[in-house]
Amino acid sequence: MAETNLIPVFENFLLQDELLPLHMWYAQPLDQGQAKQLLEFSAKMQKSALMHGKDVFEFKLRELIARFFLNKNIQLEYQTMSALLKDDRQRAQLELVYGQLLISRKLAGAHEHLKQGFLLARPFIESAFYFGVMKQHEQLAIIKTGNTAVPALSLEDLITEAGVIRKLEKSSGKRGYHCSDPEDTLG
Repeated sequence: MAETNLIPVFENFLLQDELLPLHMWYAQPLDQGQAKQLLEFSAKMQKSALMHGKDVFEFKLRELIARFFLNKNIQLEYQTMSALLKDDRQRAQLELVYGQLLISRKLAGAHEHLKQGFLLARPFIESAFYFGVMKQHEQLAIIKTGNTAVPALSLEDLITEAGVIRKLEKSSGKRGYHCSDPEDTLG
């Protein structure tokens, strides 16, 4: 599942004037240049959308992603966007993206947002992707989160880490083993 989501999301989806698919992974770490480029693209597209009376949600979401990778606190933007959502699809997309961003840095709250996003997204996810997204969320659920951010990890790195933790659980005979420090996958 991870490999299909590692399509160059930045070029193929984030920098396009299209609806963002619900099954994609949007927390693939961006470098500062990419984040600034995405922020500029988002601002330009928001301005154009507003001039044409169109919804700016998709571009606000891109702005949220860019600001996150520019190391800005995005909690206020998330709350503002939450209050202005038009439908369940937008709420699902916001919850999924916010949860992905948080889990990429192993931040508290990630699991709750991913769970809520998936529940809301179920009617909107294409059937070809449904079970893959569900499996991905099950794998990510084992990742320990906390209040201290770590450097952003890719989906592939998070899935690998979840696999290591799961193997450690099996070898130790403990269910629900979690290390106390999100930076320490070996406990």
